[in-house]
Amino acid sequence: KQWYQRRVRGLLQILFPLLTIIPPTIIGLGTDNVEVLVAYTGAYSGAAIQYIIPACFVIIGRKKIKDVFGRDASTVNKNHSIFGSNFWPFALLAWSACCVGFVTYYKISSAIGDD
Repeated sequence: KQWYQRRVRGLLQILFPLLTIIPPTIIGLGTDNVEVLVAYTGAYSGAAIQYIIPACFVIIGRKKIKDVFGRDASTVNKNHSIFGSNFWPFALLAWSACCVGFVTYYKISSAIGDD
């Protein structure tokens, strides 16, 4: 079992860096316009880093706090934020999905020539 875990960990240590390096390299070698690479990296990765990952951390963290302490975290802290309800992380995910949808629509319509 330990051999298998070490093998999988070693594979993941090789696979994830390759997954981050290969697509930009292929795009960079396949096009003269590197602006495409920058635009896609900024649009999709930026949305994930700024909105999706933090919202998922909040959702999972609040669930874990409820499991560990048996109550909502905002009942413990008298100075809790007004954004402490469960609505806000899901609203943020909806907003990011909407923004990514608009960016995708813009990129597709620009590619086909419909300005």
